[in-house]
Amino acid sequence: MNSFFQLGAFRAVALGLGAPLLVSCAGAFHSADPGTVSLGTSSGVVLPSAPLSGKAPPSVNFDLSNWKLMLPSGEAIAPDTLVKGYQREGLFYTDPGTGGMSFKAPNLAGQATPDKYSRTELRQALAVPDPAKGDASDWTTSVGGTLKARVRVDAVSSSGDETKTGRVILGQIQGPATEVVQLYFEKLPNEAKGRVYVGTDKVWMGATAQSEDIISNRAGGGIGLGEAFNYEIRLKGLSLAVIVEPPEGATAVFTQRIDPGYEGKALYFEAGVLNPNDAGNAGDFAQATFFNLEASNP
Repeated sequence: MNSFFQLGAFRAVALGLGAPLLVSCAGAFHSADPGTVSLGTSSGVVLPSAPLSGKAPPSVNFDLSNWKLMLPSGEAIAPDTLVKGYQREGLFYTDPGTGGMSFKAPNLAGQATPDKYSRTELRQALAVPDPAKGDASDWTTSVGGTLKARVRVDAVSSSGDETKTGRVILGQIQGPATEVVQLYFEKLPNEAKGRVYVGTDKVWMGATAQSEDIISNRAGGGIGLGEAFNYEIRLKGLSLAVIVEPPEGATAVFTQRIDPGYEGKALYFEAGVLNPNDAGNAGDFAQATFFNLEASNP
């Protein structure tokens, strides 16, 4: 189940509040652990020793052998195609100026899937299949995993329903029908810089909780469009940690004990651009460029 509507519909209420907003299809509820934000240490993201090439396809600059690409049309590009230099003009390509891996997702190019939101996103596809799990890309809480990235948000949507504008999801842990965690960057049209927070789902009813800001854009803070930052999403057992290292200011970490209902469920990482805005102008879009991307289990 997707959290975009639930988060967006109540965002106007959430803005300005210090506590996280908890909503669900059945109404409000109180989470046993809404999570906490505190000062943290470095995200552990290490940039490649060699510079990225602006003339090479993404698979030359990044190891994409354990990823498949999901496009706004719903089409999936397999790992063996990605590693042969695959690019899609205007959606998935190398940024010629930096060599970064760029992802673009238009508002009005929704997938042919139930969630309907547009995405140009890498979906984890581990190399060794496990028939018992039903998918080569899945792991469980007992195995755990870590996703590290350095990313720059280039654009966010600016038209359509005001409860959906300005947001982009840059990384997540996906479960069978709900998301363990989604990392949001949000910058509204009247804001100079953006903020970073997470959305987490309850597996038993698909209820979604929006965290307090991990990186706040109040009092001159935040992360601007075009400014690269590091993030790390780490899950082991029921312990979730999301570390965000901004270009300026202190590193912050969100920690939470996730819903025990995720134990034994098949999980996987996704990274790229998911645009939770399915309205607005035809030319509107969200875009981000990655300069590092690593997933490990464990």
